[in-house]
Amino acid sequence: MKRLLAQGADPNATLEENTPILESFISGIVWPFGSDEADRDRRGLEALELVLAAGAKWNPTDRELKSRCRSLLDGRSATVSQLVELLTKYRALSDGQLHELTRTSSIQRLLGGYTKPRRDHFGSYVAPLPRLRQWFRRLRGGTGSITGRGVRCIA
Repeated sequence: MKRLLAQGADPNATLEENTPILESFISGIVWPFGSDEADRDRRGLEALELVLAAGAKWNPTDRELKSRCRSLLDGRSATVSQLVELLTKYRALSDGQLHELTRTSSIQRLLGGYTKPRRDHFGSYVAPLPRLRQWFRRLRGGTGSITGRGVRCIA
């Protein structure tokens, strides 16, 4: 990130979907499907600070701000606290937007130290194919194949 900024990258550039780069940094830090490593959060916050120090500003719509507020609830308390401190320090949001981002009791609780238990979103995933084979075996009474509805399964 340092190198890109040193080469003149615009910290207020937008992505193809007209999404500010700053918003992508913020969403990446609190993305609930990422690894549960504090080091990942630290690196994300360091990159965010570089972009903010280079002058990045974020002017979300009310809808975008509410959506980001909800996504912050999936983050760690320490990470979200640091994120809000950085946004405040570099004045990346207006005072009204910052107030709106942090005004709810859920966010206040998060900033006060409470972190929601993180779920392993993929730990409970069950591949459907083995279950279908079991269903066909039970339906057939053992092994063999079933045809008729355009379905053929060799169990």
